[in-house]
Amino acid sequence: MSDVTIKQLAKVLGTPVDKLLSQLGEAGMKFSDPEQVISSTEKVKLLGFLRRTHGKKEEAPVEAAAAPRQITLKRRTVSEITVAPGQRGAAAKTVNVEVRQKRTYVKRSVVEEGQQVDPEREEAIRKLGESQAKREAEDQARADADRRRQEEDAKMRAAEEARRAAAEEEARKRAEESGVASTEPVAAPAADFENLARLAGQGARVSAAVWDLDADRSLAQFDATQRLTPASLSKIIIAAAALETWAPDKTFVTEVRGSGTQRGDTLAGDLVLRGGGDATLDETTLWALAAQLRAIGIKRVTGRIVVERAPFGELGCDSIDRCGAMRVLGVGCVLLLASTWALYLGLAHAPARLPLLYGIAGFTVGVVGVIPVLLVQAFPAAVRFSGISFAYNVAYAIFGGLTPLLVKLLMQRAPLAPA
Repeated sequence: MSDVTIKQLAKVLGTPVDKLLSQLGEAGMKFSDPEQVISSTEKVKLLGFLRRTHGKKEEAPVEAAAAPRQITLKRRTVSEITVAPGQRGAAAKTVNVEVRQKRTYVKRSVVEEGQQVDPEREEAIRKLGESQAKREAEDQARADADRRRQEEDAKMRAAEEARRAAAEEEARKRAEESGVASTEPVAAPAADFENLARLAGQGARVSAAVWDLDADRSLAQFDATQRLTPASLSKIIIAAAALETWAPDKTFVTEVRGSGTQRGDTLAGDLVLRGGGDATLDETTLWALAAQLRAIGIKRVTGRIVVERAPFGELGCDSIDRCGAMRVLGVGCVLLLASTWALYLGLAHAPARLPLLYGIAGFTVGVVGVIPVLLVQAFPAAVRFSGISFAYNVAYAIFGGLTPLLVKLLMQRAPLAPA
């Protein structure tokens, strides 16, 4: 961006910050903090002020100040001219001619003072112009790089389309030679994926596809359009497909835009977060975007914070950051209670299943990891330590006092009640 702080501008110009603040004040701009942002318009205004003023002038002595800086002399001359008559017998005419002259004499000191050049001012103007030219050159270089990247992407897409067209034509010719009537993708029935169909019938999320790379056509599919979180092996295929689709230096850009106008340090309007598919976007990146907004002078937003839908569609609920901590904790606690009950019930009636039940119970115990997340979200940073400590102590007091009573009551019905 072209806007920089006063401190950064002073560093570029090689002038003290206090002097730059003084010059800005003389130019009619109010700045008090070196960290304030100065816009391109204000820099142009400062440049024009320096060019007009030519630096500060020294005060003349009282006698010199009282003397006039210039003298204007005016001279008026009147003369008469006799004009001969135009016709015979007519009388001659007399015409009055008035000539006015005006001359201005300026003191030599005033002329020399106007011709003086302030080297420091000239150096500041030169550096300011060089800085502006450098920024314009950088902007032009970025624009040229973006244009070249777009041209290269277009060439790559055109080459890929030509390659695919040639592959399809070759596959069609081979199919005609072998007597195959059509090369359109054929959706295989679920019987071709018997094991996958069985897993899907049991509630598993399954998706599969078999693709002929030579003929570039689908051989078999099983719910291939369903989106799933990539596993270890599928990540390799996805990475290869991504490199084939985009250039290696492809950048997924996350933009922050404003729908209103900036008034001082306040954005009068909505703040819109537009994602570009960046898989590494996390809380740290969002804080970095917030720091960039603060750097350009925006500290408050009067409107809404709008988050646009990702370009790849909505994601399913398969982790805490997508479903919410409360929902994950609720479902996890129910599963933990059921698995624990099954573990101790199986210990008494089916000891052979103990390893399986123990493994299931151990897996569901992982839900306790959500509790710190909820506690951190529940208390602000200023009272977080005290709030978490108080919550844990209250829980220990309540359940520590009730647990012995419950165990005593349950022992009358189940011998494993202490466990």
